Amino acid sequence: MEIINIPKGTGKTDKLIEIAKEKGYPIIVASKGAEVNINNKAYLKYGHFNGVTVFTVHDFMYNTNGLFTKDTKVLVDDIENVLQAFVGFEIDTATCSIPFSKEEEIK
Repeated sequence: MEIINIPKGTGKTDKLIEIAKEKGYPIIVASKGAEVNINNKAYLKYGHFNGVTVFTVHDFMYNTNGLFTKDTKVLVDDIENVLQAFVGFEIDTATCSIPFSKEEEIK
């Protein structure tokens, strides 16, 4: 799993939209509002029928569209909110290992 770890407001979601377009993977988000936001960004960047698909955690968990299989690869936008929506409880603390690039490992 790759993690895009850059400051807020610097293009993480835009990068994720590019990856979704390139690889054809759906993007999973926490809420309908986030789904609309990403669909709007993808429309502005690529136009109608842009190949970017976005689903909420609910759509994904209950496979409401029948598209998800065990082998489905997905992209996740705003992992903190998606995890919160998936778990259904307030998360006080969580851990995450962020992979380092080869250059960072050498230093």
